[in-house]
Amino acid sequence: MIFIASDHAGFRLKSFVKGWLEKRGFGVCDLGVDSASRVDYPDYAKLLCQKLLESNASGADSNVKRADSGVKRADSGAKSLESSQKVDSSAESKIPKTSDNSQNLGILICGSGIGMSMSANRFEGIRAALCTSAYMAQMARAHNDANVLCMGERLSGEGEVESMLEAFFATPFEGGRHLERIQKIRR
Repeated sequence: MIFIASDHAGFRLKSFVKGWLEKRGFGVCDLGVDSASRVDYPDYAKLLCQKLLESNASGADSNVKRADSGVKRADSGAKSLESSQKVDSSAESKIPKTSDNSQNLGILICGSGIGMSMSANRFEGIRAALCTSAYMAQMARAHNDANVLCMGERLSGEGEVESMLEAFFATPFEGGRHLERIQKIRR
């Protein structure tokens, strides 16, 4: 399952990324926003991190898309995103597992990606990486076991974003000396 959220400054890119993922058969849980109306990015980073951590702890079924955000949105008031849809499990099985043996990952998008990454990294168990290139996305997974990809709509074009997504979802965590370093972050 791929959880995705943005603020108003990342809304357009979030829509593009969601479509890219769905075309490739990934299960996508869209946690908002639903328009370019102004919202506060920490609310959406928190929502995504909580949902990601809950799904990883419960071993949620990666073949079903579900969300119940409860986030108050400027454009639509309190809104629930209850839905379920079968997705291509072969696409889900292509996601390399993280060091905690989860395949659930997140994507956060704002104007620069900075605010989302700072907000997300406040949550224990979240390793959010702000990436602006495919190499950064690859290294974030391979060496840092990133479970949340952060991007900035104002910084990256759609071609670069596609490259980052391909790298992020294709790259497994290398473990070894990198696992020891990840464990130091957790202490």
